[in-house]
Amino acid sequence: MPITIAHADANRALAEKLAQDLSRLGQHDAELLVVLVSPASNADKDVQKQVIAAAEARQHIIPLLVADAKPPRLIDHLAPLDFRNGAYPFDALKARIAELTAPDAPRPLTTHTPRLKRANLNSAIFIAIPMLLTFFIAIMLIGFGGVQMPLEEYDLVETARVQQRNTLIGPTLDYLLPRDAAGAANFGATVEAAPTRLQPFLEQTATATMQGTYPVTSTPRPSVTPPAP
Repeated sequence: MPITIAHADANRALAEKLAQDLSRLGQHDAELLVVLVSPASNADKDVQKQVIAAAEARQHIIPLLVADAKPPRLIDHLAPLDFRNGAYPFDALKARIAELTAPDAPRPLTTHTPRLKRANLNSAIFIAIPMLLTFFIAIMLIGFGGVQMPLEEYDLVETARVQQRNTLIGPTLDYLLPRDAAGAANFGATVEAAPTRLQPFLEQTATATMQGTYPVTSTPRPSVTPPAP
């Protein structure tokens, strides 16, 4: 089995002993990296490059804690075997190797390696550029009048609303409308005495009556102005 041991010079003696003992194991197809974790290895650029290369190649990695130190960030989710203070649990290491090289062994978890980060960034840029272009084109079309509000649709909706108002509320308001000069003089008090929800409709209906546009017998002009394009 191709097993690589990543270690700093300070841990060379232990690495050589492990290499000798591991050479006696049977051969397996899967590649695997054993990392001797220590403050020295965490500061060793070559060790870190080996960890990154193994993670990007989707190889299984087994961290061995040989001194008080945290495993590198890429493998800090893996449970290390404790080889500190002269301990040498080689049987535990063999069992971990057998587990990770078995035919039904799970695939290594995907980690945020530099290559994966670059790929994610490129994907984000690839998606963001068309979206930004579409946004700016839409803004320019609106600004230069290429896209306008659907005024006819506003008119149709407002016409339906006015007709519904006249049908449902008109009979209720009809007897409140001023019929003579006295009624017109007292119309303010009449509006105030009407239910609050009817007051705007009463005022609009009276205005429409004075202008000769009530009741609606044809398509009226909208009583609200749509937003300017």
